[in-house]
Amino acid sequence: MSDITFRNVDLDVESPRPLGVLIQDFGEDVIVLHQSEARGLHTAAFEVSYGGGDAESILELFCALVEGLSPEAKAVWDGCISRTFDLGYGSGDLPRNFRSIIHPDTVARIAKLNAALVVTIYPVWDEEQDVSSPEK
Repeated sequence: MSDITFRNVDLDVESPRPLGVLIQDFGEDVIVLHQSEARGLHTAAFEVSYGGGDAESILELFCALVEGLSPEAKAVWDGCISRTFDLGYGSGDLPRNFRSIIHPDTVARIAKLNAALVVTIYPVWDEEQDVSSPEK
């Protein structure tokens, strides 16, 4: 048996323009999980560096960071072809129900930033499972 858990919120962006100004503007408020360029697109994934909190409080932190961007970084944000806040949860069997609420005012802020919300649910993983086993 395992608990259902909220893990974190990642911000994933995809842009035809380099993301350096955006990354620089976020500064130490974010951790860059990944940054790459492929097929003519620049991508990056971020999480807030303050750690902890629930999904909504992390979304509010991200919104404040984006709302406070410099004009140059805001132009990069506006030019992104994809801006996604990815809410990650670990699945499990307890508690019987698990709620994670995102209030309308937070959803409105996200919409105003022209960003999407996605929910990723990670399965319970037995670390002793053989990854190459055909029985999965």
